[in-house]
Amino acid sequence: MAVNLKNFIPNFLSGSFWGANQGNNRWISQPNIFSLPFSMQKREQYVSITGNENFLYNTTPELKIVLDRLALIYATGEWQHLDKNGDPIENSQFVSLLENPNVFQSRNEFLFQWFIQRGIYGNAFTYQLKGFDTQEIPTALWNLPPCRITLKRSGLIWNQTELDKIIEMYIFKMNEEGVEDVKYKPSEIIQFSMPDTDDPMLGKSPLESIRMPISNIRAAYGYRNVILTKKGAIGVWSSDSKDSMGSVKMTPDEEKELVKQLQKNQGIRDEQDNIAISKTALKWTPSTYPTKDLLLFEEIDANKKAIIDLYGANENMFSRSSTGQGSTFNNVSEGEQQAIHNTIEPIASDFANGLSKRWGLLDKGEKLILSYENHPAMKKDGVKSSQILERKARAAVALNDLGLFSSDEIKDIIDLH
Repeated sequence: MAVNLKNFIPNFLSGSFWGANQGNNRWISQPNIFSLPFSMQKREQYVSITGNENFLYNTTPELKIVLDRLALIYATGEWQHLDKNGDPIENSQFVSLLENPNVFQSRNEFLFQWFIQRGIYGNAFTYQLKGFDTQEIPTALWNLPPCRITLKRSGLIWNQTELDKIIEMYIFKMNEEGVEDVKYKPSEIIQFSMPDTDDPMLGKSPLESIRMPISNIRAAYGYRNVILTKKGAIGVWSSDSKDSMGSVKMTPDEEKELVKQLQKNQGIRDEQDNIAISKTALKWTPSTYPTKDLLLFEEIDANKKAIIDLYGANENMFSRSSTGQGSTFNNVSEGEQQAIHNTIEPIASDFANGLSKRWGLLDKGEKLILSYENHPAMKKDGVKSSQILERKARAAVALNDLGLFSSDEIKDIIDLH
C-alpha cells in the first residue's frame, strides 16, 4: 500500500517551510568579508525566519515536552534583590514588579513564556511599560511575540556605544488591515538572544540546527498514524483450490457464504462457533506490517535525544530515556539537578543580569538574581552535600587523633580546601 504523508508532515526540506526560498545560495555563496553583513544593514529585519517556529513547537511532541519541562523548572526561580554586600533587600519594588509583571500573568507564567520564546525563536523581547522615560521602575512587563517583531537597524554597530545608535526602533507588526504597526524605542524593549556567531544583535532560532531530527520525528508519527487509520483490511481470505488449469476462483455465492460465516457465525461468544468449516480450500494472506520492524519508536527516541542535548536538558528527566528504560525517582531528581546547574541557572543569570543592568542596579553595586536553592531537586542536592561534609569532618578527626599528619596534610587528604 502506497503511503502518502502529505497531509501529516509539512515539507521540511522545501524552501516554503524553512525559508530557503529567500535564496538557497545564501547558504553556500562566498560572502564579502569586507562589507557589513546583509542582516546588519539599514533595513527592517524579521526575527522569525518562516513564522512556523511556534507551529513546530506546538505540533512536535518531543520538542514541546523538552522545552516545557525546562520552562517549568525555570519558572520556579525566586527573585531576590541583593545590595552591594550581597544581602537581600526587603520589600524591593523591583522584586514586587517581577513577581507580578502585568495584570494577566504571574511570575511563573511570565518566566515560562519568556523561556519558550527564547527557545524556539532564539530571541525574547520584554516591553517595559512606563508612564514617562525617566520612571525608574516600570509599571508592567510584557513578553512580545517574537514572530511579530522586526528590527529597524541604523546600519552602524562596531563603533557605537549607545543602543539607539545601533537600533533605530523595534516594530510590532499588527498584520491587520487598517491597523497601524506599533513602534517602540530601543529603551522600551529589553532584548535577550541566543548568540549568533555572525550577529551580536539578533539571535537565530535553534530549530534550524535540528530540522532533520524534527522532520524525522514528525515522519515517524505520520507513518504510524497512516498505518493505524488508513491501513485498510488486515488481510485477505482467498481460494486455494486448484485444477489442471491453475487456481480456481470462488463464486459470488461462495464469497457471500464465507463472509457470513466469518462475521456472524464464528467467534468466541456462546451463540457462535469457534471453528469454521468451508467447502472450498482457503488461504489467509495478511496485509499488515509489524511496526516494531520499522523501528519507528527507536527513531523517535534517537531524535528526541538530539533535542534534549541541544537545549541542555537531561534524558533522565523524562519518562522514557533513549535506551527505552523508564526513569526512576532518583534519576529524575539527579537529571533536574544537572539541568538546573548546567542550563537553567546560566540562562536565569543572564536574564537577571540584563534586567539589573538596564535598570541601573549594577551602577549602585546592587543586582537581581533568580534563585533555585529552594527547588526540591536542589534541596536534595544540599542534603547530599551536607552528608559528604559530615563524613569528611569525621575523617579529619580520626586522622588528627592518629597524630601522623599536619592540619594541612589532613585537608589535602580529605579535600577540605
